[in-house]
Amino acid sequence: MDNSRGIIFIAYGQRAAEILRPLNLLEKSAIWGLPMLVVYMHTPIEGLRPLEVPFTESMGYMLAGLADPPLGRARLAKLLLFDASPFQYTLYLDADTVPYQDPSVIFDILDDGYDLVIAPSQAQGESTFWHIDPVEIAATLPDLGIVPVQLQCGVLGFSKNERVKEFFEAWLAEWMKYKAHDQAALLRALWRVPLRIHLLGRPFNGGPAIGHRHGLLRT
Repeated sequence: MDNSRGIIFIAYGQRAAEILRPLNLLEKSAIWGLPMLVVYMHTPIEGLRPLEVPFTESMGYMLAGLADPPLGRARLAKLLLFDASPFQYTLYLDADTVPYQDPSVIFDILDDGYDLVIAPSQAQGESTFWHIDPVEIAATLPDLGIVPVQLQCGVLGFSKNERVKEFFEAWLAEWMKYKAHDQAALLRALWRVPLRIHLLGRPFNGGPAIGHRHGLLRT
């Protein structure tokens, strides 16, 4: 098994654990030769190795004031993955995604020199940021100067290098301003720290390669 490449899930809360358990991820890990790790708060996922994202005492202020503690903590854990991941090339997947096919092509793209592999959201144009608080939208769009292509953060491949490290630090700083959704913060961070990005097609986020059961964590 190639330990330079790996998949990380985050499952904070009972609901996320219940969604992940029946997916036979351990079997897929063995077939694809890709280690799979899970970050969890209370409930371990049988067969998946745990990964600790350290929320130290000094990080307590980051967790204060979260509107939805499990989802907010999960988003914060995602933004801390650069340092926590043991892999040179990491594929992060939301707990409500389903990897149907070997995702090695994402790692191959990263190996070709890309920093970030991500898919556009289905919501574009007038629907961009439809789920973001108006206060954050009002701060984001003038900052960017354009209506951007909205990116979907539930399927995210990244390399370990200094540019990506700087980006994750900027993403965390932008997210901390509102402690809500992560897409607008991601775009503001990319404006500050440009990366070499490869855009995935629909099959890799809500399609036959990687399904995405949007909203399932909220039901």
